[in-house]
Amino acid sequence: MGWRDWPYWVRGGMIAFSYSFLHILMYIFLNFGNIRCGGTISSGGHSCNVIEFLPEAIIYILVFAIPLFLIGALIGWIVGLERKYKKEK
Repeated sequence: MGWRDWPYWVRGGMIAFSYSFLHILMYIFLNFGNIRCGGTISSGGHSCNVIEFLPEAIIYILVFAIPLFLIGALIGWIVGLERKYKKEK
């Protein structure tokens, strides 16, 4: 089942979720050394661990990614209704 076969609400939701997922990845990789390790990857013998970012990433998903998916799905659902209504005319 390709992208064109998906319902509009799934398309809208996935576009919005993909944006938020990329934002989460950028947050983790760009701030990996700066937040937990004082600006370097291993400062003072303390090594950084990606697991330290897991709670923050989960909170970010709950607060940002899921609502964005729902907003995108709502917009996609409205677009689907509009296209269905235009097709019937």
